[in-house]
Amino acid sequence: MQQGRTYRFSRCIVVMCLVGIFSFALIQAQTVKIDSLQRVLESVSNGRIKVQALNSLAAEIDAPAISRATATKAYSLALSLKDSVGIALSLNRISHTYNAQDNYSAGIQAAEEAVRIAESINDTLNLARAFTNIGTSFWRQGNYDAALDILFKALALQEEIQDTIGLAATFNRIGTVYSFTRQYSRAYEYFSKSLLLAQASGDNRREGIQLNNIGDNFMQQHRYDSAITHFSRSHEINKKMNNQLGMGMDLINIGESYIHLKEYDKGGQASQEACKIFQDLGMQGRVAYALRVLSELSTARQKYSQAIRYAIQSFQLADSLGARPEKRDALKALTEAYNAQGDSKAAFEAYKSYVLLRDSIVNDENSKKAAFREAKYNTDKKDKEILLLKKDAENQALVRNSLLGGLCLVGIIVVVLIRNNAQRKKANDALNTQAAEIQLTNTELHENLETLRRTQSQLAQAEKMASLGTLVAGVAHELNTPIGVAVTAASTLQTRTTDFVKRYGEGGLKKSELEAYLETAQMGADLTLRNMQRAADLIQSFKRVAVDQTSDERREFNLGQYLYEIVTSLQPMLKGRGAQIMVSTPSDISLRSYPGALSQIITNLVQNSVKHGYEDYQADAVMTITVKPSKGKADDTPEVVIEFADNGRGIPEAILPRIFDPFFTTKPGEQGGTGLGLNIVYNLVTQKLGGKLQCFSEVNVGTRFVLALPLAIMA
Repeated sequence: MQQGRTYRFSRCIVVMCLVGIFSFALIQAQTVKIDSLQRVLESVSNGRIKVQALNSLAAEIDAPAISRATATKAYSLALSLKDSVGIALSLNRISHTYNAQDNYSAGIQAAEEAVRIAESINDTLNLARAFTNIGTSFWRQGNYDAALDILFKALALQEEIQDTIGLAATFNRIGTVYSFTRQYSRAYEYFSKSLLLAQASGDNRREGIQLNNIGDNFMQQHRYDSAITHFSRSHEINKKMNNQLGMGMDLINIGESYIHLKEYDKGGQASQEACKIFQDLGMQGRVAYALRVLSELSTARQKYSQAIRYAIQSFQLADSLGARPEKRDALKALTEAYNAQGDSKAAFEAYKSYVLLRDSIVNDENSKKAAFREAKYNTDKKDKEILLLKKDAENQALVRNSLLGGLCLVGIIVVVLIRNNAQRKKANDALNTQAAEIQLTNTELHENLETLRRTQSQLAQAEKMASLGTLVAGVAHELNTPIGVAVTAASTLQTRTTDFVKRYGEGGLKKSELEAYLETAQMGADLTLRNMQRAADLIQSFKRVAVDQTSDERREFNLGQYLYEIVTSLQPMLKGRGAQIMVSTPSDISLRSYPGALSQIITNLVQNSVKHGYEDYQADAVMTITVKPSKGKADDTPEVVIEFADNGRGIPEAILPRIFDPFFTTKPGEQGGTGLGLNIVYNLVTQKLGGKLQCFSEVNVGTRFVLALPLAIMA
């Protein structure tokens, strides 16, 4: 199995290289025909790699019909080669395109065949993605319980093999199901997980999808301004990629939000553009959705004939596709249009059809849920019965074998007892000796563990004091300049004053000399005041930070102001390194927490960037601290997110999971690394401040630490 995974991984690497070679062709994939895609692939001689490359191309094509044609070509080639992995992969891509065109029965059929093949060859990757496709079909058919059940199966497999692409897709689908069942906080949780994966991997396409989904989640809660913000961000991303499908979904959602806000001109323009995009892509289900939105808009603008026409067109399209939720929504829009027009009879007929369809959908959903639960119950019951029968058979065999073996054992035991009686005393003596040795070893291990704990605590305190010492040295060095300037200015003023008094006493003082003295006095006083003020500010910032670092008191403080004080106190340490720290924070966030711990965290992160991120690295050293309010995912607890980032050399992927381990360092021994800097940061964040800490890094791009802290820590 391990060899199979290695082989598949090697093939994926080759495919990624090939896709990079013809990336220009991928950009044009929405308008290029299958024949031109075939010409691009003519340079590839290996048939199995061709299958992988064709499926990679199909995944990048927005138009479902062209994407399915490309995946079907890959499927035919895989069949001829008897390439089971390629067949399962192609079937999954074909299922995805059927779902995109609202042909759910065909989507389920293709995905179930992919499940059969993937299980026969133990292909976990394609098995998980087939489950995701089936879950998508169930969701679009309104069978939400079955959808969640199979989507969580896919999620477990994808977490097992760390399939980040599959995880992002499944998180998205689970969030969508929760959104449809009005569990908006759960939906937001899974959409956010998918968005984080997309941003971490630089997947702009999926980032746009998740922004759209989060916007839709807000729209369902009638938070239309927040919804439009997310839809617009998604639209910018999709427009840059020329992702027509994504642009259409963004525009129809923007249009519907503006309609709810009664900004009809903006809503109509966005909805018309979306409808045109869906028509060009041949996505009739989306066209029906857009027509229904245009009907609602026309009703709101009192254009009732137009509203009725749009609603009827939406209903006819949905009816031809067998998409009952879209038919139901079209009938509701038609009822509202007739009613607003004053045609009560037509409105009543449309409403009757709407109610019948709505109730049938609910009944079907309930029947599906009941059938699913009954089938699951019967399966579990049957499994339990089989397990009980198996245990009974095993117990009977055990009793029978025990009786037979017992007769043999009686004789054996008699002989063994006679022989063992003589050896028992010797064995007991040996056991006593061994027990004493084990006890001695345990005592030594306990003492060594206590010594190690004390040493770690002392090293952590030493690391803390070393950090404070570095801060003191930097501040002392920085104070030399303003104090020196002030002393020089005062000395010069004193000399000029002595000369002035002498000239005044002699009685020969001229007006020009008086004016020169006054100018010197004013300049000297101003220079002295400004430099002493600068020294006072530096001392004040250092005093707050230093006192906080050496104290363990909890108090309420303004986060933005305190971060600026920390950064000010750290400037001397950065001055000779050409580094700078940029702070972006709202002015109204207050924390009731431990400022000393926060100061120690920021100081250690800055020192870590300077020592590891920028040493011998050719880059303009810029560190950023960004603050934004948030809410905890589990219980909506108010919290604040602090993001510290640098643009240094980054952390290699191989050591990234170990950076918070105690005593782990890349600069051991004489290079000065104790391996406790980030370990202290982790412990302070998670234990002292009750928060969460994550690290994201990319070599030659930079490193980002994300701290999520509660706004208040109870005593």
